[in-house]
Amino acid sequence: MFWIVGGTALVAGLQKLNPNPAINGLVYELSHTDWQGLCFYKYDLIWPSFMLMTGMSLPFSYAKRSITQTHRQIFVRVLRRCLVLFLLGTLRESISFHHPYLVELSSALQLCSRLPLRISQPSC
Repeated sequence: MFWIVGGTALVAGLQKLNPNPAINGLVYELSHTDWQGLCFYKYDLIWPSFMLMTGMSLPFSYAKRSITQTHRQIFVRVLRRCLVLFLLGTLRESISFHHPYLVELSSALQLCSRLPLRISQPSC
């Protein structure tokens, strides 16, 4: 809510008063590219489609594996797969930045690595 009511302008003003790496990074994260319109042939629908496919396939995968494996075995497999996706996201970011970059939580692979882990946890 803070950002909606003008937090972005406040941070941009702080950047002009006293530029430093933390505020510069925050302003960069809050900036957006100009809207080019909805492009069905490009990237606008890739992320939502991938998340939909991932979410829809998990119950089917769990049902198939629950016949032969315990919940613990399934959870260990999900945890291992999430770790691999997270490390692949880290590798991709490290290659694009030309130096090791461990945590980039805006990377698609790293976000996708958390979804199955969150869904596979037992509910309270």
